[in-house]
Amino acid sequence: MLQLSRRVVALTLVLLLLFVLLPGSQSVRTSVAAMQMSPYLQAVTPSSVYVLVEDDSTTPVTVDYGLTTAYGMTATTESTATTTASPATYVHNIKLTGLQPNTLYHYRAFQSGVYSNDYTFTTAGAPGTQFRFAWIADMRTGTSVHDQIAARVLSANPQVSLYGGDLAYDGS
Repeated sequence: MLQLSRRVVALTLVLLLLFVLLPGSQSVRTSVAAMQMSPYLQAVTPSSVYVLVEDDSTTPVTVDYGLTTAYGMTATTESTATTTASPATYVHNIKLTGLQPNTLYHYRAFQSGVYSNDYTFTTAGAPGTQFRFAWIADMRTGTSVHDQIAARVLSANPQVSLYGGDLAYDGS
């Protein structure tokens, strides 16, 4: 009887391995979501900010955030929007709350076992606080001009940058 159950266990293990390794066994396979770009920020206020993460999965994204890389606070996908890309990608909106005005925070995104790099942002100042901003509009072509403008903006150390027009990372 003991020898028979060892054979059954061995056969079961072989069948399980074949099922997992054979093509077409999609029900057992899982894929790791892939972030399409670095997380980015929108709607910065003195007490909150949205982190947006574009990836190829609707699996919720968690963002760790805090005053140091020890983080201490977390937030999870509040909503997801489908892009028109082919294949489709998904933009996760994660709202970070409980923040202090004009304060530097660290954050990182986490999804399906994968962490992004650590990034930082500074919250907006309290109402009535002075701040420096930069205004940049469509730059069209000519990367040497773009580089000069970017260097001037960086040297002015603005707390806010406003863009009037499209931002693109390539010619398309």
